[in-house]
Amino acid sequence: MTYQEQHKALENRIISSLCEIKKYPCELLPHTVFVEEVGEDCGPVYNKYSLISINQNEKTCMLKSSHSKEESEFYLSSINIDWLITVWNRCQELMSESGKLREHAVCYLLEHTNAEPDYIAEYVDKNWRLSFPDEANLATFNECRKQVDCSLETCLRNLLEVALVGVSGFKQSVMFRDCSEALKNMPMVKEMKVFLYSIYKFERNASNEDILKAWDENDDSIEVYTIDELAAILNDGDSGFSNHWVRVINV
Repeated sequence: MTYQEQHKALENRIISSLCEIKKYPCELLPHTVFVEEVGEDCGPVYNKYSLISINQNEKTCMLKSSHSKEESEFYLSSINIDWLITVWNRCQELMSESGKLREHAVCYLLEHTNAEPDYIAEYVDKNWRLSFPDEANLATFNECRKQVDCSLETCLRNLLEVALVGVSGFKQSVMFRDCSEALKNMPMVKEMKVFLYSIYKFERNASNEDILKAWDENDDSIEVYTIDELAAILNDGDSGFSNHWVRVINV
């Protein structure tokens, strides 16, 4: 991936995340941004604007010039990427403070999964990550649900082992037969890991195999955490994960 492609991938990721939000906090806009334009000497110059509104469908925005005070329509991609990140971070902070982030997260998971509302609400309160885009949070949510299923499977296997030792004739029972049949083709529990892989080295849709191979080869561009470890890092402050894609893999 070339530098230009890496830059574009990060830009698209931020814009997509901004355009997923159903309702922006009232305090977010207007927001100062800068746009690179051609100056009088034909060289590049950064001009200051106020971001007035965002058209999510078209991925455009209305900007007001600090000089003329006129409003003009721009593509969101016209805004300097550092200021796009600033707008995104500020939006997340305001949503978190007002409780709108929770509302957005719950609605997003209700729309994209078939999980029960109570389960989703509890998950969001404990595990929704401010620094993650919606897609990454959704992937983590789905893997957590799988992990719960695996935990139940482990309990059932352990109970069967105990029953075989402690209950006379249990191996010949209908219950043992049915449980064994249900478990026969299930994989054993694996550990869930969060992989952060650099946008500068990997495509967003890189295969799990490529990510795991790089990890096995001690590639410095791969960072691996348990859910608890990542939660601690995020709780301690912004860790600059905007330069990484996020993937949850059972290993």
